[in-house]
Amino acid sequence: MLYTSYFAKVRSFSPDTPVYSISVSTPFVLKSLPCVVPSWDLVKRYKDGEIDENEYTMEYVAMLDNNEADILRYILELPDGAVLCCYEAPGKFCHRHVLAAWLEEHNIKCEEKL
Repeated sequence: MLYTSYFAKVRSFSPDTPVYSISVSTPFVLKSLPCVVPSWDLVKRYKDGEIDENEYTMEYVAMLDNNEADILRYILELPDGAVLCCYEAPGKFCHRHVLAAWLEEHNIKCEEKL
């Protein structure tokens, strides 16, 4: 089982919880899973209002699909209970929710850790 969450929650997890950043940058030192990190260009265009959530999602999913074999290999090597983290709080649009849905489509259970 995999989880997603956001950086503000990390300190509330058990110290032995395996936490991985899936963000372009992190507020503190964490292991990173770069194969699922969106490009800075994609993030910037969204933040600048050049693209909307749908366009962001389509581009991010295309990136995931183009790297499917590598991503699935890395994901399947993660320890059980690993948490994939980025910045946005639950309920806000975020690539981690897109990633979780993509993983579910590939039969990998992934849910938000609150």
